[in-house]
This record gives sequence, C-alpha cells and structure tokens, in this order.
Amino acid sequence: MKQCDKNKYDLKSVHQQLNISQKDFESFLEYFRISLKKINVSNSLINEIVDQKLKILREFIVNSGTQEKREKKFYELIGGKKAMKKIVLVFYKKLLGDERVNMRFEDKDMKHLIEKLITYFSITLSQK
Repeated sequence: MKQCDKNKYDLKSVHQQLNISQKDFESFLEYFRISLKKINVSNSLINEIVDQKLKILREFIVNSGTQEKREKKFYELIGGKKAMKKIVLVFYKKLLGDERVNMRFEDKDMKHLIEKLITYFSITLSQK
C-alpha cells in the first residue's frame, strides 16, 4: 500500500484545483442544511453546525486563509470534543429511533458505545 504525504493533503491544497467559488460553497451549505432537515435534525443544531462550524471551512476551500488557521486541525475547527459529543449523540438518537436497526442495540452498553465513537472521531479528526 502506497504511503501518502500527509503534508500534501491539507484542506486548501485538496480543494485548490477544484476552483470552488463562493456561490458553489453557499450552495453546498444550503443543500447540507436541507439534508439535515430531512433527517429531522433540530433547527438550532443545524444552525450551529452550518453557521458556526462549516462556514469556518470557507476560507480553506474558497479563499486562502491565514497560515495560522490553515495549520489548525479540522477537529479544532469544528469545535473539538464538545462538538464531537453533540454529533455522536444526535447520530445515536437517530439510530435508536430507527425501527429498521434499533433492535441491534437493545442489549448494548450505549454509554460505552457513545464514548468509543467520540474517542474514535476525536483521534481520527485531530490528525493533520
């Protein structure tokens, strides 16, 4: 398996050749907002995710941004462990509310699963 150069794949360089305009990015945010509404995510959480978290990424995807901000890890940009916990809790709430799959979790230690998923995402997303 080929080893990749982690420094070569930051958000800015990955998106640079795509020529994403401000309008393209705003369209993405709107479609993302609509998608979250369709799965019954609350408006307050949608606003928090889109307005406070995703809009931070604009300067990495559309504009050049400052070097200091470019060096921040994605995990920090979206709000760190606090944001991860909210995302995982919403995920499991939706999962457990879905009659097609919730029976698979009836005898599971949900607190343990939630902590494990928060830890997994925190480690994965905090790598540069």
